[in-house]
Amino acid sequence: MRVTDIRKITQAALDALPIYSGAERHVGQDIPDEYIIYSLGYSRKANYADNRATARTFQVDVSYFTRDVETKAARTEEIISAMEAAGFRTINAGMDIAADVGAMHSGVAMEFSYWGWG
Repeated sequence: MRVTDIRKITQAALDALPIYSGAERHVGQDIPDEYIIYSLGYSRKANYADNRATARTFQVDVSYFTRDVETKAARTEEIISAMEAAGFRTINAGMDIAADVGAMHSGVAMEFSYWGWG
């Protein structure tokens, strides 16, 4: 499994939600009321055969941003459910991200891992 594969799996999992998601943070004036960004934290080779990695673990960081603090807990659960349905394991179910005063967003960061072959 390559890094491009894990990005596609992550995007497909988040596409199941009715929220914009992508690998780039929104900047500027046209920031949606809520959105998700993700990044690949690391890839660790886990199993070997014939001096080649046959399996690896990928860490994916997912951050959810919203202007409506009331939706943060429910959306966090939806994101976790979508990622777990795609085969991810939850490492950290949510750490608050300080509010962005300019954009009026607060956020929550989550960490997931994925076990992939090859």
